[in-house]
Amino acid sequence: MESDTGITGTVSWALINADGTVVDEGVTTNKITQVGDQYYGERAAGLASPPSQVTGMRLGTGTTAPQKTGAPAALGAAVSGGKVAIDAGSPTSSLVSTLRRITWVATFPAGTGTTSGTDIGEVVLVNDAISGTTTGTTTTIARALISPTVSKAVDQVLVVTWQHDIGTA
Repeated sequence: MESDTGITGTVSWALINADGTVVDEGVTTNKITQVGDQYYGERAAGLASPPSQVTGMRLGTGTTAPQKTGAPAALGAAVSGGKVAIDAGSPTSSLVSTLRRITWVATFPAGTGTTSGTDIGEVVLVNDAISGTTTGTTTTIARALISPTVSKAVDQVLVVTWQHDIGTA
């Protein structure tokens, strides 16, 4: 018997001014990497050494289309200070029609992930140390482009919500 089960996902973002007004927002699809497939499969199977739990998100300036493997499966060019831990209370799991939805939220507060002269063009969902300086293909669960690109001022907040749907509609 065949199964049409798969994992798809979306990423949405909202750029918020200090007064609470949303000045930019968008939604896009993402590419779950080969490491992401391994993450879901080995964790579900209860294997002894699956990829580590998702820890955070990182912003970048790259605009190369995301790929399953290789360099385009990882962050192209990191935004200085543009990495945060997953928000408290996240991830969550819900049933949406016949799909199981896993949702992660991360908030890049004022002063974090601020761009100067180069816009944010990508975001990755990662399972590496939040204090680390790089994110490679071995720690990237999924990658998405932010298009059009976003410029984050020092007093703005960026909220990124990542949803992975498992199953078939």
